[in-house]
Amino acid sequence: MFARMGYSTWPNAPGWTADLRSMLAAYDDQSYGVTVRARCRTCRKWQDFTRRDLERIADQRGMAFSLFNKRTRCRLTTGCHGWNIFGWSNGTWVYPLYSEQQDERWAAHDAERDRALREYAARLVRGGEADRARKAWSRR
Repeated sequence: MFARMGYSTWPNAPGWTADLRSMLAAYDDQSYGVTVRARCRTCRKWQDFTRRDLERIADQRGMAFSLFNKRTRCRLTTGCHGWNIFGWSNGTWVYPLYSEQQDERWAAHDAERDRALREYAARLVRGGEADRARKAWSRR
């Protein structure tokens, strides 16, 4: 999928994206002009990481932690239940910090979860518990 869209994948990513230690070093050396970005696939909001953001993650996960093939629940928009994915940039384009295979696994997982939630909501509605179904759906 990425090749068709002109995106780079992990083997082509620069070495500074390998772990938080390398990312922080690249942030220190401004000649790189690098940026790490979080973007939500649901609400479409995005935010560039500051050095302090990366330091906070390093405090929680360690300097060897990598953002490659990771995602986290959206915190960019209040009430959004989407997933933040990560990317890197050295100027104009933002490239993904995840592999095509991981992207396909995430898509399959999300589709299965949505299907299960719809089935659950339908069972609750059929059972006369429409309020519980709406609450279950809104928590996704």
